[in-house]
Amino acid sequence: MGEKLNFRIQDIKEVYNLWKNVKRYSNLKGNTIINIELMSGNFCDKSGAIASIEYTHNHIKMVDNTSPEMEKDGVLWHTNHHKWLNPDITGSIKKGEDFHGDSSYAREERVASLLKENYGKINLEFLKSISRDHGTNGTINKHHVPNGLCRHIKKDKWITIFGYIVQPQEYLVNLTYGNPCKEEYNSFNFEDILKN
Repeated sequence: MGEKLNFRIQDIKEVYNLWKNVKRYSNLKGNTIINIELMSGNFCDKSGAIASIEYTHNHIKMVDNTSPEMEKDGVLWHTNHHKWLNPDITGSIKKGEDFHGDSSYAREERVASLLKENYGKINLEFLKSISRDHGTNGTINKHHVPNGLCRHIKKDKWITIFGYIVQPQEYLVNLTYGNPCKEEYNSFNFEDILKN
């Protein structure tokens, strides 16, 4: 891989500037800094700012707390398709295009519904329950539907391989390897590394 980047990014604006000013590649050959395959990333900082960055080789868009595209209630979510960049220009999956596209749009509707229904009550345990959602009233159950957020290999072409929830003000990352409905979240504290 390329040269190790050795600096601290202070806020989401610096994240955006870094992503905007480096080459983006669609494979892991050479000195890849950003892998284009994911097409988006979500970021937050300890001040409470949150942002989603969509990108391709030639296009980049950041939506944050101050963007006109931000939901009126200040809740931000993202799934596996471009929400703000034009998919006709970027090549992102489109609704109805294939199973992955249908899945991404259905999961976007599902997570939006859960977040809006529970606005003002969102905490760590609620976010864990969303990651374990199988598409029926936000509860873990045996009935699986295409808009479930926790994906399983026997039911779907695409699966959930991990879940993570970041608590930037506490310097915590809560991480589970594998399906969140089957694995417990482990908390990792980065205060000693990040606090200055």
